[in-house]
Amino acid sequence: MLPLVVGVLAVLAGGCLVWLAWFHHDFHRASNARSGAAAARPSPRIATAPLVDRAGGFRIAVPHGLHGRLDGQAALVASKDRSLLLVVSPSGPGPVRVANAAVVTSMHDSYPRLKVIGHRAERVHGRRGIASFGTATNHAGVRVRWVQLTVEARPRTFTIATYTRHDTDPQWVLPRVNAVVNGFRVLPR
Repeated sequence: MLPLVVGVLAVLAGGCLVWLAWFHHDFHRASNARSGAAAARPSPRIATAPLVDRAGGFRIAVPHGLHGRLDGQAALVASKDRSLLLVVSPSGPGPVRVANAAVVTSMHDSYPRLKVIGHRAERVHGRRGIASFGTATNHAGVRVRWVQLTVEARPRTFTIATYTRHDTDPQWVLPRVNAVVNGFRVLPR
């Protein structure tokens, strides 16, 4: 499974590298609101369509205006201008911390300048998760912001990887990313 994740991330770095404008700040505020922690400004409702990846073992919600497609065990969701890109895929067996660390470590192949800003415990549809977030610059000099959200499931974990161009408006990005994350479900085996 890990080679699949590494391969998907390498393909993304080759052309589609974009995503996450100051996302971690708004993502945490919205996440706290979902968990009942701190109050956050409400996110606009985004209409979505389901995308089911039986090979990957999950389903997500694709916001209208974004394009979603399946690629084996991965689902890719992108804006037309590629300023926002999400990749959802299985990330291997093991505890979420181990799986998350492996995914973040694999990013070094595509992003020679990778900065991890932080980590945060999350819950996605009742499942334990961990989000790592930061900034990066790829080999072509494109600056991005990113979040790797790894979600616990047995026998494997899942990663929702989000990339945005460094200058993308968070007011546009956050509701769309939240729609994908909120629509994530592990399919029964």
